Amino acid sequence: MQIQATFNSRDLQDRLFLLAKEARVSQSAVLKEEARFIVQEVMKKTPPSTYAQGRKAVSRDIGKVYTSVGAVLKNAKNMSFEGKEQWRAALTRASRLNDENAMRELLTRPVKGVETVKVRPYTRNGVSVAGYTQARPFSGPALSMIGGSTQIGGALNPNLHTSRRNAYGQISGGKMLSQVVTNNKELNDYRKKIQERVGWHMAGWIPLAKLVGAKVDKWVEKTRLGAVSGTASANFTRGGRAFVLGTNFDVKIPGYQRIIDSVMAHRIKIAQRKLDRLIKGKAVNLGFTRIAAR
Repeated sequence: MQIQATFNSRDLQDRLFLLAKEARVSQSAVLKEEARFIVQEVMKKTPPSTYAQGRKAVSRDIGKVYTSVGAVLKNAKNMSFEGKEQWRAALTRASRLNDENAMRELLTRPVKGVETVKVRPYTRNGVSVAGYTQARPFSGPALSMIGGSTQIGGALNPNLHTSRRNAYGQISGGKMLSQVVTNNKELNDYRKKIQERVGWHMAGWIPLAKLVGAKVDKWVEKTRLGAVSGTASANFTRGGRAFVLGTNFDVKIPGYQRIIDSVMAHRIKIAQRKLDRLIKGKAVNLGFTRIAAR
């Protein structure tokens, strides 16, 4: 899906042309200032709000597709069932041998016992309840998210991740894991690699932001590496009726075009208010210069 943000819409262009004429300043200067406001607002409304938020979202999505034997063994420490230590030792040995059949049997074997779970803080009937740990009985496989199609062991298969992503880049396909990876480090490295793409959509506006002098957060700048630099284009024309055109490609955020359109509509209203004030002889701040009342 391709999203294109165009800053030469007829309504905005006409208002800015009249505003520049009434203020007796360059039309291109007025348009460039408006484009700066627009791209800053669009980037502000583009998820994630922060780098940390984006990293957490990536980690959460990858956790729906993969886990590792190491993670299962770590989680088992919070579980209590008969023969747990023998079970952990057998799973460790099977993973070292990459014995898929043995690992599958161990991970899907029914067990009964007690697990320790962490309950996050929550609000009940308007009263805040602090977080706490609780021991709960359980009955079932040690890892309930394994299905018949779950790949057990082996090197991490990135195709399993991409195949689970829908048109919006979100993970689909239910709660079952796609793979239990043998090497925990391999899963951690893959997670970090995907997290480096956090801010992809926001970084797509960098050419336009730099063109019109908009501020770009440093963490977004870091995202703009390698192939990411090909996700956007920008153009600013000063001849005749000036216009600014910016394009952000390969966007997968649901309803993203509506975000851009709402920002454009808001700036059109502001431009009209400035024009009305000038016509009525009231002072107007254009951002780059203040026009005194006549």
